[in-house]
Amino acid sequence: MDSGVLEAKKAELSSLEALCQLSQKTADLMDKIQARLGQVEQHQQQVLQVATNWMSVFQAANLLRTDDITNNGFNENDPVDLQKDADEGTEILLIPI
Repeated sequence: MDSGVLEAKKAELSSLEALCQLSQKTADLMDKIQARLGQVEQHQQQVLQVATNWMSVFQAANLLRTDDITNNGFNENDPVDLQKDADEGTEILLIPI
C-alpha cells in the first residue's frame, strides 16, 4: 500500500473517531434535555392542577355570592351549603368534593 493512502486512511479514522465522540456527547446532551423537559412538563401539570383547584374555589365563592344576592338565602339544591354552628354562632361553608 502506498504511504499516502495509508496516511489518508489514518486521517479518516481519526476524523471518524472524533465524529463518534461528538455524536455520543450530542446524544448525552439530548438525554439531559429530555429529562429536563420531563421535569418542566411535570411542574406545568402541577401548576395547572393548582390553578384548576383555585378556579373551582372562585367559582364556588361566586355561586355562593350570586345566590346570596339574588335569592337572599340558599337553595337546598346548591352545590355549596352554609350552616350555622349552634355552639359558636359562626357560619360554616360546606363544599362537596
